[in-house]
Amino acid sequence: MLNISSFRFSSESRNTFELFNQIILRIMKKLLLMMAFLVAVLALNAQVTHTPVKVADLPKAISDNVTKNYAGFTIKEATKVTENNVVSYDVMINKGTTSETLVYDKDGKFLRKMAPTAAAPAAKPAEKTPPKK
Repeated sequence: MLNISSFRFSSESRNTFELFNQIILRIMKKLLLMMAFLVAVLALNAQVTHTPVKVADLPKAISDNVTKNYAGFTIKEATKVTENNVVSYDVMINKGTTSETLVYDKDGKFLRKMAPTAAAPAAKPAEKTPPKK
């Protein structure tokens, strides 16, 4: 490792070197402070809360949509999601072994359907082929 203190500098170059180090140190401190502030702001803005909701407390538009568009499905559970001050509802519905999660806005307007989940069928054992002679 190079030890800068072992070099001999003229008093003018030593002062320039020390000034340069002080400037760099101040810049690094300011950058570190700005990065910490940015991380704090992003962390505050990215807060997401999930609150369980009773099925009876869901907006009527949601239960009407499920009844109309998902015949045979029942609402299993619901969650109120608040992200960046935007409220939505994740509603899990099921019919037999099939479950789906539907997303609605705060007024009960359908937004999207998440990937459906179903009980996985039992895996078939691999067929053995006789070795070739």
